[in-house]
Amino acid sequence: MPERQTVGLVIAGAGARGAYEAGALAALLPRLEEREMRPSVLVGTSAGAINAAFLAAKLHLGAEQATRALLDFWGSLDKAALMGPLALTAVPALLGYAGRIAYLETGSGSIATFGRFPEVLDAAVGDWRQISANIDAGELRAVGVVATAATSGGSVVFLAADGDVALPPNDDKKGIRYVRAQVEGDHVIASSSIPIFFPPTRIRRPTEAEGWYWDGGTRLNTPIRPALSIGVDALVIVGTDPPRHPAAREGDDARKPDFDDAALHVLQATLNDSVIEDLHSLVRVNEILIATGQERLGRRRRYDYIFAGPDRHGVLGRTAAQTLREQYGGPLRALSDFAILDRLLGRQGSQQAELQSYLLFDSDFIERLIGLGRAAGEEAWERGWLSDRLP
Repeated sequence: MPERQTVGLVIAGAGARGAYEAGALAALLPRLEEREMRPSVLVGTSAGAINAAFLAAKLHLGAEQATRALLDFWGSLDKAALMGPLALTAVPALLGYAGRIAYLETGSGSIATFGRFPEVLDAAVGDWRQISANIDAGELRAVGVVATAATSGGSVVFLAADGDVALPPNDDKKGIRYVRAQVEGDHVIASSSIPIFFPPTRIRRPTEAEGWYWDGGTRLNTPIRPALSIGVDALVIVGTDPPRHPAAREGDDARKPDFDDAALHVLQATLNDSVIEDLHSLVRVNEILIATGQERLGRRRRYDYIFAGPDRHGVLGRTAAQTLREQYGGPLRALSDFAILDRLLGRQGSQQAELQSYLLFDSDFIERLIGLGRAAGEEAWERGWLSDRLP
């Protein structure tokens, strides 16, 4: 790739799969730093917002130390120590379908709470003001966290940026609003509040954007467009699914769908489809620029990118299934939250495990995800920069 002025890092939303992204980032960022191409514009959604904001507060330490701290943070996350109990008990778990209804119709409006996670995140970051300090010191140009306004459903990008970075105009077509802010824990938690699974979060600052917010991934899971609008020359994109829609296979529709099928379809359509479409759009634009000679004539420059993610659908779901069998399949763990949720979702194989992979904040699963993510990051680096094709 030719020398670039600004590299952007775009990190998708993924729930517990954020540990996979952390592994990929640990493989990529030190290599980019060695080539003097460390990203200076960081934009994330949901778990991607956690990773982006955490790195934004640590990159003054260098990419190696910052990503090591990120891996340590994810390695410390275990549901038993962090989150409140899932909104279920052993009794409804044994009542079959009636238990599922009781499980969904909770007074909190969500399956789980964040429990101690906000405090743990604050402690790991140390001082949220370090993000602004790193921007002022020239370590970064901009940091964006995407959340979804709970009432209107529009995407809001809370943007901390250097003074010479103009606030992008609102994108009425895509429903994206940009708001200058000092990125803090509340913005990150709001960006991670997956509807149904977690409650909405109230943001109080800045006052012009005060209100309740859901997970940014419900509208804008992989914030490629905001990164381009802020101003970058190349992109590093990290996700947890391949950049292609899954293919329909013969016999897939023989079984009547259950709750886990419905929930997974909604979740994947929310979190994955926009990733795929944005990547396809980016490739198409680059193809047009090359074919029409606009780049050669200096009218417009194509965007090179690196994409790190699984090369096959279902990889992380199968890893979750293996963890569930090994850690929660025995009688001693039968009444644990994850084992109960496993039964409530119907024990229907790959679909159920794929859904669990977004919620399985289990230390063993997180460790496996980090390893898979690191391997994906190394593979992406070996593949190199792309422009006119998908990985």
